[in-house]
Amino acid sequence: STITTLNLSINNIGDAGATAFADSLRTNSALAHLGLDSNDIGPDGARALAEMLSDNSTITTLKLSDNNIGNAGATAFAEALCTNSALSELYLGNNNVGAASAIAFEDALHTNSALTYLSLDEDDNYLSIGCILINKIFELILINRGADSREEARWRKIKLRIEWMVNAEDEDEAGPRRNWVPPRTRASTGALPHPSGIDGAREGRGRFGVDCAPGQGAVPVRRRLWCR
Repeated sequence: STITTLNLSINNIGDAGATAFADSLRTNSALAHLGLDSNDIGPDGARALAEMLSDNSTITTLKLSDNNIGNAGATAFAEALCTNSALSELYLGNNNVGAASAIAFEDALHTNSALTYLSLDEDDNYLSIGCILINKIFELILINRGADSREEARWRKIKLRIEWMVNAEDEDEAGPRRNWVPPRTRASTGALPHPSGIDGAREGRGRFGVDCAPGQGAVPVRRRLWCR
């Protein structure tokens, strides 16, 4: 039978294995859900997988949590989102991801309308990403989830960018507001369920939630950033 779901987590695949696997998936037209958690994959393997997404149009879920792809690998996936219109769920938790790749994801999501779920990094690394940037990513993903078409998503994101520009000008005039969180994000904090995993088991933690405390930057309400 045709394989549509493949979980190869905890197999010590490494960069070489991930690169070889990516090459084999470029022309695969069946696999939709791929799990590669905890495989000692670094930036090189991540880049190979991200480049594969430019040719592959069937993979909708990709799990790469608990590897070591860093900002370089995560940024490669953000760049892939500019051309890939199939991937809807991307898991990159516990990969030493910081602000540089988060900025790349925010930029990519202005044009990508397919991604509806994104997990980034954990705990202390949120402090380097920043509350405002995390919430921008969250707002863009919410638009992808709610828009009925790519065109609607595009116009809603243009409107949102204008709102951000106005808010930025207001902040320049009034001074920094450390506790500011976009209204829709504040209302939605902790309200979004985690999706079923590759094995079909629903995890109980699924909540997106960040808040800003004076002098602390981004403080996760839960262990991870769940943007769905």
